[in-house]
Amino acid sequence: MLADYVRRDVSGMRALRRRAGWTVRPWRRAVAVACAVLLVAAMTAAWALLLLHIAYWHTPTPEPVSWTCPAEWVVMPGDTLWRIAKTCWPEAHTGQMVYEIRRLNPGLDPGRLRVGQVLQLPVATEIAGGGR
Repeated sequence: MLADYVRRDVSGMRALRRRAGWTVRPWRRAVAVACAVLLVAAMTAAWALLLLHIAYWHTPTPEPVSWTCPAEWVVMPGDTLWRIAKTCWPEAHTGQMVYEIRRLNPGLDPGRLRVGQVLQLPVATEIAGGGR
């Protein structure tokens, strides 16, 4: 009887597998399980992305905030002329706006802005080139 379990045929361990009741090699079973787990994970991720897309699609877009710069700007911590110009006139040339701020505030040292300092800001009609 033991001779039947150790006997090999042309295909290797086929006779031993038949007697022991093995139908699939263990590594093939592991590969099949890993593929099944990956398939379930991929399907779960696809559903999650689909639900996020649907939620985003139904969310209304907020309307842009209409904000105009005041005629005077009170300097806050971290403010620079460049940042003020970029905040107030995002569509304008920032360097030109910094020039206009410096023109309206003679004696202003851009490297020494103080918190609480009040700066005069140009109105669109005062800027060279009009209110573009």
